[in-house]
Amino acid sequence: MEAISIILIIVFFLLLLAALVGVVKPSLVRQQTRMKAFFGNLGAAFVTLILIGIVAPSQNTPKEAVVEDKQEIIAQNAKEEKGAGKAEPMQSKAPEGRAQPYEVIGAEDYSFPGRKRVRWQIVAPSAQSRGDRAFTAIQAAKDLLKKTEADQATVWLEINKELAGKGYGLAIVSFTPDGKGNSGQEANSEVWEVEVAADEVSAEQVRIANAWYANRSKFVGDDGLTDEPRLKTYLASELGIPESQISLPWVMREKFAYNGETYAVAGTRMPSDVKEPESFSKSKCQMDLQCWGDKHNVAAGLYCDDYVEKLAKYSHEWTDGMLEPKFSHFRWKDRSKGYITYIGDKIKFQNGFGAWQNYVYECDLDPETNTVLDVRAQPGRL
Repeated sequence: MEAISIILIIVFFLLLLAALVGVVKPSLVRQQTRMKAFFGNLGAAFVTLILIGIVAPSQNTPKEAVVEDKQEIIAQNAKEEKGAGKAEPMQSKAPEGRAQPYEVIGAEDYSFPGRKRVRWQIVAPSAQSRGDRAFTAIQAAKDLLKKTEADQATVWLEINKELAGKGYGLAIVSFTPDGKGNSGQEANSEVWEVEVAADEVSAEQVRIANAWYANRSKFVGDDGLTDEPRLKTYLASELGIPESQISLPWVMREKFAYNGETYAVAGTRMPSDVKEPESFSKSKCQMDLQCWGDKHNVAAGLYCDDYVEKLAKYSHEWTDGMLEPKFSHFRWKDRSKGYITYIGDKIKFQNGFGAWQNYVYECDLDPETNTVLDVRAQPGRL
């Protein structure tokens, strides 16, 4: 097509030249008169010019078509890639793991009028992987909700019975089907809140922790606080390890993504097969500081936190994690009445200069009525 264009252009210029020559000498262009020579060749040149105009676009069309086709292909590929990127989350693979058999070792009902909230503490020795622990606690939360028809079901997967409620949960799950949170007033709250321990707790760490809590009461002073240096010396002698190795494990939990995906279950079990432990006996538990304090620790966090926050003259900031107890220690306020003083250090107060400082706070609670009797705070850490 390009050669035809060149030929037509040459013909066009030759016809123009013939028109000019014909004006001077018609016989050279084989015409009898100057008029015929000029207009005849000029007309032919005009026709040639039209042909050039027709051929030139057709010559460029293939290139333009190729470019347009290529651009269309690129755009289509980009669209497909973009579409594939959007579709990927919908087809995401569920994390590996399976729900393992578990045993309920503790139960708590911390409901308030209009909002039924319940909690289980469980152990599951066969849940060894992070996925197993997550799905075991998730399954227990489903079982608990089905069994109690609560608005919110919370499950703590504990290391063992001895360390239950001590803050060493391997997994913590909160299941709130209506998405209204703990209070029932939150908008667009998470239906599933799942946290699982990122690291393993060694058998030696568990042995030390078990011994720590089993013997701690022997080293509690009149102020209700544990004399930790003496306790460490004692445990080092009892366990036959250096005192420098006596320390409590640190369990760091991280969020575990779960949005209702299906998962494998080790064995078949219906919620009716899950046996709850016997209810706490008031006559026995209320006279035991550890039992009574552990039983109402969650309630203390719920009813005391607002009062603790009001102690700040300026701003405050909680440093505890999701579902982590705000109180790590407790002592008797009035044993005869069952009053407990809960103690924690998971908050920072801001002073007038904008600096932040850690504070130890105390809350006196009547567990029978969940009445806050008094709160106080002072700078420091436990």
